[in-house]
Amino acid sequence: VSKMELSENVTLVTSDSVAYLDEFTDTVDFLYLDSYDYHKTDTAIQTASQEHHLKEIKAIEGCLHDDTVILIDDCGQPNGGKGKLVIERLTANGWKVHMAEYQVILVRDE
Repeated sequence: VSKMELSENVTLVTSDSVAYLDEFTDTVDFLYLDSYDYHKTDTAIQTASQEHHLKEIKAIEGCLHDDTVILIDDCGQPNGGKGKLVIERLTANGWKVHMAEYQVILVRDE
């Protein structure tokens, strides 16, 4: 961060993502989920990745607002990719898929 001269604008945190998001209290304008590797054929890893991302969204949900944009990577993978459970949860709770490609963007349904 300091080599790129971003230290005034960027804070680098190395922590367990769920624990960090659970303690986070600011509002979130943009959330990018891509923390847990996904495997094209190993269903145990697929499930673990999907469940981890669901834990992340549950931890940060209280900080999201009507204009928050959520981007989830690696959704174009077998069995729904990383975002499968997150997308199911959010769309059941007033969010809509704005873009569905390899990455998925979700916004509040208005």
